[in-house]
Amino acid sequence: MTSAVFSPDGQHVLTASKDGTAKLWKANGDSIKTFRHNGEVNVAVFSSDGRRILTASSDSTAGLWRIDGSSIARLPHQGEVRLAVFSPDGRHVLTAADDSVKLWNERGNLINSLKHKYKVTSAVFSPDGELILTASEDFSARLWNLKGDQLAENPHADVVNSAVFSRDGKRMLTASNYGAVKIWWTPQAIYEWLKTAPVYRLMPEEERQYGISE
Repeated sequence: MTSAVFSPDGQHVLTASKDGTAKLWKANGDSIKTFRHNGEVNVAVFSSDGRRILTASSDSTAGLWRIDGSSIARLPHQGEVRLAVFSPDGRHVLTAADDSVKLWNERGNLINSLKHKYKVTSAVFSPDGELILTASEDFSARLWNLKGDQLAENPHADVVNSAVFSRDGKRMLTASNYGAVKIWWTPQAIYEWLKTAPVYRLMPEEERQYGISE
């Protein structure tokens, strides 16, 4: 087994295996459905409503499925797919293979590709589903919007293994090989802070001293 998760309602279990399958089970252990790939299945997850399943495989594809076992789409990649996650509202999907993260819609249509220099180690949505945070062996974590625009690059001195959002979506937490964990503000959080920050105002004599008086 490579992964195992409960369904959102806790009534089912979804497992992934190196035997090329993901399986849906009742919580009592009865097998219900099997989802097949042509290679090892690295991860299998539920959508937030529990009606769809996403699988990632070494066969260079991710699978988007209905809970009844029927296929919605097969998502092609260049290389083994190791990461797969639904957005909180289930309207988007993230998958990662090698140095690339792909953003798909709920029907399996490709929206954008997000590139790092080296292998991607982590990819997650923000709690509101509007931002994407990725981590990579290229010593960076990067923040993106759904249009594929890079909003920020957070550097480390070594491979970044993990990157996650805080529950309110205002901070990012990154962890790397050289033993450091860093906390970062998102650009929007910085902007909101600046609007209320106690910024010091120069006195008239100070403005004249620095040559900025009118």
